[in-house]
Amino acid sequence: MTFRQVVRFVAIRLGVGMVVLAIVSTLVFLSVHLAPGSPEQALVEGSTATSEVIEAIRERYRLDEPVVVQYVHYLGQVATLDFGESYRTRETVTSIIGARLSTTVPLVGFGLLVTLILGTILGTVAAHRQRTAMDRTISAGSILFASAPPFALAIVLLYVFAERLGWFPVIGDWDSPFEAAWHLTLPALTLGLAGTAPMMRLVRTSMIEVLERDHVLFAHARGLSARHVLIHHTLRNSLVAAVTTAGVVLIGMLAAVAFVEIPFNLDGLGAYLIEAVVAQDVPVVQALTLLITASVLAINSMVDLLYAALDPRTRLGEGR
Repeated sequence: MTFRQVVRFVAIRLGVGMVVLAIVSTLVFLSVHLAPGSPEQALVEGSTATSEVIEAIRERYRLDEPVVVQYVHYLGQVATLDFGESYRTRETVTSIIGARLSTTVPLVGFGLLVTLILGTILGTVAAHRQRTAMDRTISAGSILFASAPPFALAIVLLYVFAERLGWFPVIGDWDSPFEAAWHLTLPALTLGLAGTAPMMRLVRTSMIEVLERDHVLFAHARGLSARHVLIHHTLRNSLVAAVTTAGVVLIGMLAAVAFVEIPFNLDGLGAYLIEAVVAQDVPVVQALTLLITASVLAINSMVDLLYAALDPRTRLGEGR
């Protein structure tokens, strides 16, 4: 993988990403404008508002303009990364996103770390104990956690470890990295357990395949310790499969993070997106949808780059 190949790959992915973002932005704009109800109705819901107030709201947020004009204005905002103000809070959308990234990013990163550690350890143990009771127990347990809805798993973990045992806080803020890790442990565990099953299965399958290769059998025949063979011959060769799975798991976490933030009362992007959809807060919905789409595109590109770096036989731009 040369520098020229990397530059060409990044340029192509940026071009494709711009097209995808343009399509997604158009679909989001149409969907929120075709949905039942209207933003001004959501703004005045539960209170008495005169027709003059309704008209003032429509004028303030350009809702009185033709849809085509609104769309052109919206595209201009997207191009300059200016998504306007929230209909509910009157804050700028960028400030809302920035404030809540400090919760969602550590949560997703912590959850991915849980998946990588548990999936690699369990996959390694299952591969070395294949077709035994331990192998079957690990596989069954990982499938059980993967099948459990994140919302239900969050409630169980809250009840057991926060309410009954009191090991972790139920709600609250934090002022230091240590307190943040303490508060985010249960939410991260909820996210991480769901992604452990695919990681474990792929690491197990990859490691079993490596264990049957000639160089591993020769290493054992030379009398090298099982620990040396594991670290230098089998685990390293399983990194490619782990990196690919990590990208897929990370994308899944972005989709599931809202169902974890809500039961744990975390003020993150996922929970706020649900609130914005319910309240028809159009600017926030549009901005968060585009942010999630851009994150998915970036993750896929990073996975391809890491895949090519770990496996020199892989050429950038080719299917895996």
